[in-house]
Amino acid sequence: MDGHIVDDVIVKSIVEVNERMVKLPKMGKPPYLKPHHVQQDDLLEILEEPFIQEAEESKFGRQRGYVVVRLVRTGEMYVWGLNGTTWDRLIDGLGEDSALWVGGKVKLKLENTTIRGQTRQVMYGVVYREPQKTLAA
Repeated sequence: MDGHIVDDVIVKSIVEVNERMVKLPKMGKPPYLKPHHVQQDDLLEILEEPFIQEAEESKFGRQRGYVVVRLVRTGEMYVWGLNGTTWDRLIDGLGEDSALWVGGKVKLKLENTTIRGQTRQVMYGVVYREPQKTLAA
């Protein structure tokens, strides 16, 4: 055996331990994106394919789409629960193939909306396309 014995325990060198270490991925998802995290016209970059939470699992009682995003301004990652309007806009702009969403950018719009008698700030997204650069002559 490698290492040496101290009180019946094998002690390995730090180098030997580090060589055998495997970087483990996080198991949980990032926090949910909320209106207080963003500013009007912030850009989000989609980092993973979207996923759907079935109605039975949702607190809203209906199917809901989610996507992991990075807030470009801060670099922070979030899980964004998309409303139906944004979901449909992203399908129209990025396509029905979820793999095509990865790397896409979304511009956020914040609106005050009345929901069940209460005014709430709601996030809507539109697909963002980088402006074309003019070609030098």
